Amino acid sequence: MEATVLCLCATALTVLGLACQRPPRSRTPPADAGTVVTVYVPPRAIDQLMGRLTRVAASHQWALSVRTDSAAVREADLVVADSAGALVGRLRPGSKAPPGKWSPAQIVHHLAISLELSGRTFEARRGKPPMRRRRRTPRERLGYFLALQVGWMPSGRDAPAATQPAERPDPRGVERQLRDGVARFLSLERELLPARRHDLFVKNPALGDLTLPEWLRFHVRHCAHHAKQIRARLAS
Repeated sequence: MEATVLCLCATALTVLGLACQRPPRSRTPPADAGTVVTVYVPPRAIDQLMGRLTRVAASHQWALSVRTDSAAVREADLVVADSAGALVGRLRPGSKAPPGKWSPAQIVHHLAISLELSGRTFEARRGKPPMRRRRRTPRERLGYFLALQVGWMPSGRDAPAATQPAERPDPRGVERQLRDGVARFLSLERELLPARRHDLFVKNPALGDLTLPEWLRFHVRHCAHHAKQIRARLAS
C-alpha cells in the first residue's frame, strides 16, 4: 500500500517537470516555431541541463534563452529549481491553457486540494466508532466500477466546487500542499491499517463512500488521468 501512495507522489510531482520532455519529431514546422522561451536554471545545474534544453528547443524550433540571474525566477517561462535536493521544473503561473481549460499549474493545484480535503476528513474521523457504507446510487456504482475496478476516469464532469483551483496558483504553495497531502496519507496508512480497513469511510462526490485503501487507489488513478491532460497542454 505504501508503494501505491509513493507512486502517486512521484506521478504528481513530476507533472511539473513535463515541459522538459522531448516531443515526437514532426515533418512540418511546429505552430509555435520561432517562439522565444526563457528558462531559469540554477548556476550549479547549467552544465547538467544545457544540452537537454538545447535539444528540446531545437526539436520545437524555439529560440532558447537560458538565464541564471535571480530576476529570472519571476520572469522565465520555465523555472528549474532545487527542491529538497532534486531539480524540479515549474511552469510560470501565468502559462496559458486552452480556452475553458485549466492550466498545468491549476491541474496540479486541483490534485493537491483533493488530497488535502480527503486526508483531513479521515484525520477528523479516525476516532469514530466503526461505520457502515451508505447505499450507493446507480451513478455512483457505475463511477466506482469504471474508476476503481476498470481504471478509467470518465471525463467531462465538473470538479466539485471545493476542489476548484485558484486562477493563478502559487507554485511553491501548491508543491508544499501536494507534499503535505501525500505525507498525511502515508501517516494515515501507518496508523489506521489494517485495523480500520473496512469500517471507516469518507464520501467521494462521484463514487460514494470510500474506505482509506479505496481513496488511495482513487488518488493514484486521478493523478494518472490528469497527468495525461498536462502532457497534452504542454505538447500544444
